[in-house]
Amino acid sequence: MPMYGTNPGLDYQKAQQEKYGDPWKVDFGPRMPKIPHDATAAEMREMVNAHKVAEFVNAHLGDKEISELLPEDEHSFALTVEDFEVTGKQNSRGWSCKAFNQSNEEVKFRLPPSLDKEQAEMAAAQAIRERFGTNPEDELMDVPDSTIDMLQRLALSNPEYAIALYITNRLPADVAEEFSAAYDNRVQNSETFISICCDPLVSLANHEAIFHVFKWRTPQLTEAIEPSFVAYVQANRGSRALSISFLEYLFSEFQRQGTPAVAPTDEELRNLRDDEVRDLYLKTRALASQTQPRSVGVFK
Repeated sequence: MPMYGTNPGLDYQKAQQEKYGDPWKVDFGPRMPKIPHDATAAEMREMVNAHKVAEFVNAHLGDKEISELLPEDEHSFALTVEDFEVTGKQNSRGWSCKAFNQSNEEVKFRLPPSLDKEQAEMAAAQAIRERFGTNPEDELMDVPDSTIDMLQRLALSNPEYAIALYITNRLPADVAEEFSAAYDNRVQNSETFISICCDPLVSLANHEAIFHVFKWRTPQLTEAIEPSFVAYVQANRGSRALSISFLEYLFSEFQRQGTPAVAPTDEELRNLRDDEVRDLYLKTRALASQTQPRSVGVFK
């Protein structure tokens, strides 16, 4: 099925290329751990405080007394990602990580000292998957045609819910369940919802969903001009988040500037009739004669 524009996931892939131009220059900033949607206020405070303590200790590992505030096993990790064994050990410069597999492939990289053990494990796993794993787009599920028909109708009356259902149908079952629970509780626990929306799979599905819902609500956006509009969005979006209202604004500007002509395909050119070729030739000659430069006397 068609996905976002003519190059699905282009925004995500471009962002990854810009962020990881050097594959192992990974810059994962300090992040809060995911908080379960059913966590109590006391449990949330405990998790936040634990995160702050870990961040403080990681920034002062050179001080023995401070470093002992965390158990020794909080300063190292070992896990398996894809077919790689990944290990990480913390020092004053951050997390020194090494990954190797049975094919004798070995890579080393470093993570920032601001990460605690759990965050370092997640960041290391993400780095390995982005370097050696599958494209996140390949992990998304196909949406059945019957569901697409339902979403097209829903997009006209409730675009926000149509976006959420599209995302849920595109995600693998375990991620879809987590996203659905976070969406249902987004008012009571906005932090959890924002956190899961940052997941690469959810983000990719979200971009697709927003564009599809906008397209279903905009009959003027035909298949003929869709590639041109996608290119226009990519050129004018900047760092702004994609939304229905933003796409509506861009589309109005796109229409105001005029829809660019769609170039014919090679097959269409080969199938031109003789009279169409003759007519095209005469029009081209007439246009060329109108645009030829003329000599102008300077001193007239």
